[in-house]
Amino acid sequence: MNPKIVGATVIGFALVAGAYVTSNFGESNFPPPQSASAVESASLQRVSIAITDSDQNGIEDWRDDFVTSEITLPEEDLEDYTLPETLTGKTSIDFLEKIISSKIYAPFGPNEDEIVGSTVTNLAKSAQMELVTIEDLNVMEEWDEEDIYNYTNTLANVVSANSVPGVDNEMVIINDIVRDEKKDRIADLKVIEGVYLGYLEDSLKIPVPKEFAKTHLDLVNTYKAIFEDLQSIAKYGEDPMLSLLHIRRYPEDVEALQLALTNLSKAMEKYADLYSSDDPAVLFFAINPELN
Repeated sequence: MNPKIVGATVIGFALVAGAYVTSNFGESNFPPPQSASAVESASLQRVSIAITDSDQNGIEDWRDDFVTSEITLPEEDLEDYTLPETLTGKTSIDFLEKIISSKIYAPFGPNEDEIVGSTVTNLAKSAQMELVTIEDLNVMEEWDEEDIYNYTNTLANVVSANSVPGVDNEMVIINDIVRDEKKDRIADLKVIEGVYLGYLEDSLKIPVPKEFAKTHLDLVNTYKAIFEDLQSIAKYGEDPMLSLLHIRRYPEDVEALQLALTNLSKAMEKYADLYSSDDPAVLFFAINPELN
């Protein structure tokens, strides 16, 4: 084709297209929105609801069903918050406070592992007891064989006088409370708790020949340890953390009692000729398997 004809055709097409764009520039291809009046007229006619205030109290009638003009006061005065006194409550608050502080002051504060470690250490300390000392005993600086005879028989009578027949062993009762959730068994545990308290208090009143001071001191301390264990375990529902600590300590304290009684029987060996089969003190000889 002739180049002049092609050029004229292109230029002509460009002029026609430009004229079309210029004439339609700024016009929308979408239909114009309807006016608010048009929409309102097209929709359903709305009917307003009359607002009435029959009692003229400034509150619409429909609101009166939800509003009362009477002043409502609590039946009891609100008590002020008091910090927990149980080991479980104290430990929980202390632990949470330390965890929160560690988050606030991280990385400068202790981490969670350190907080858990310190909490466990503090719990172990709370299970420690204040020991009976030699100053708490009535030690006889001067004594003879008759004093030893009277001492050992009196100590055996303390066991007999405070024992309660017909009550299960405390291990059985503790198992019922902890494993089987038999809370009614706590009353039985408190009975045995009183038995060990009687052992402790009455044993501290006995005059002790100096030769038996150490064995007597060990014995009364084991009485006290088991008493505190049972006292704490009996609070299983009130202070579970304290109870669990003493449940763990209890087997060791029972073993310590066994050793204390064995040592007492061994200390009595060289005085065995003082006793007859009718004497209460033979109870302690039965504990030592080496003696008949």
